[in-house]
Amino acid sequence: MEHVSTLNTAITRLKHDVKIRKLKVTQITPLSPIFTQITFYSEDLKDFVTASPDDHVKVFFPDPETGHYSIPRLGPEGLQTEAGQPEPLMRDYTPINYDSNNNTLDLIFFMRDKGAGALWAWKAKEGDELYIAGPRGSFVLSYTFDWYLILTDESGLPSLQRRLQEMPKDAKGLVLAEISKMSDALKVQTEDTPKGMEIQWLERTADQRGYGSSDSFLKALDDFQKPEGNGFIWIKTESYVALQLKNYILQNNITQDEWIKASGYWKRTRS
Repeated sequence: MEHVSTLNTAITRLKHDVKIRKLKVTQITPLSPIFTQITFYSEDLKDFVTASPDDHVKVFFPDPETGHYSIPRLGPEGLQTEAGQPEPLMRDYTPINYDSNNNTLDLIFFMRDKGAGALWAWKAKEGDELYIAGPRGSFVLSYTFDWYLILTDESGLPSLQRRLQEMPKDAKGLVLAEISKMSDALKVQTEDTPKGMEIQWLERTADQRGYGSSDSFLKALDDFQKPEGNGFIWIKTESYVALQLKNYILQNNITQDEWIKASGYWKRTRS
């Protein structure tokens, strides 16, 4: 594992050796009408490393028609598709609840999505197999800030769940989480999560343009009262929305650029 220093001492970036791992489904747990957690076991997980809720693994799915896996090989420049092979059917997922003693790992699937992951998860059963690679690296934050602000839609809720589990119990801040309706919400707070992290659920209204709009977030940010001290901000939304929100935060001097981690978790097709 290689350590890479940054100018910001609150942040450490780690690089990990990439390995392709074969996993087997051992349990399927519905979490809400739109989220399902699947537990995997593998001896390949013995040396798995995940150091941050910002981590993601590449998950390789079989062709839905043929059941064939197109798995890349590890080359000098990372993952490479073999000549003559179809491009891998892959998506990014946040690793959850890694247990190094039992060699198990959870992934949470957004079941309303029409993509490869949701289609596979709908049919998944115990004994089914998947392949993963990564994480390639970790963005590790030392929790030394006075407050935290997290903005996310459904795509970032698994990462948020893990974030709240790993934050210090005295952490303070606000979560703005956008969903279509309250019954869809993923349970992200437990007895072990910080009591000082308030969660504000933002339900999309009928006049909004559906997924991938910044309207609810911007309205909530207009009412946000910046706490005293230094704050760190995570944004985990549609790509263009993440850019809009970061620009708003900088324009309104809510925190400084290097203390914002804005990630586009998906891309909306825009006319």
